Amino acid sequence: MELRTGTYPTRYRLPVSYSTEIGRIITRWAFLEWRLRRVVNLLLDIGPKEGRLAVRTGRIDDYVTMIEDLMKLKGITVQTDMAHLHSGLTQLEWNRDLLAHSVWVKHPATKTPMVQVLKGKWAHPSKPKTKRKVDPQGEPITLQQLRANTKSIAGAILTIHALYEEISRQLPSPRKSSEP
Repeated sequence: MELRTGTYPTRYRLPVSYSTEIGRIITRWAFLEWRLRRVVNLLLDIGPKEGRLAVRTGRIDDYVTMIEDLMKLKGITVQTDMAHLHSGLTQLEWNRDLLAHSVWVKHPATKTPMVQVLKGKWAHPSKPKTKRKVDPQGEPITLQQLRANTKSIAGAILTIHALYEEISRQLPSPRKSSEP
């Protein structure tokens, strides 16, 4: 199936190694979000069911800001570099969203699969202040980039787990979660 999106034909199929790595990224990202929810539930002293019903968040930025605000409210300080975690998670979310929501295209100059970037503005002098929604940009994505992204998400998950443990040690009697 070949359709055109702007200048280049779309890629309906990706190499198996790409599909596998994108699947890992999406799966690990969902796990990362679950870990963040556990931190919020811990700080609010609510169980997972109550948390799913009561806590509405969308973007990672909102999660991390909520965690920082709740820690401040409870007088909790941590060794985890929250500013670094915040910026790192924001970048990882952008990468994950790009992979999960973009159309892949074929560029005649390369065999490397490319995604069509529709967010933000061009960072090219010939297109100052041009929105990518108006004039999309093709971004080549290598398998090495995908694998590095997977590794970064795994590292962030470990950091969030360490944050959970730091907070848990400072709370008087944290609720024991029934979820694994």
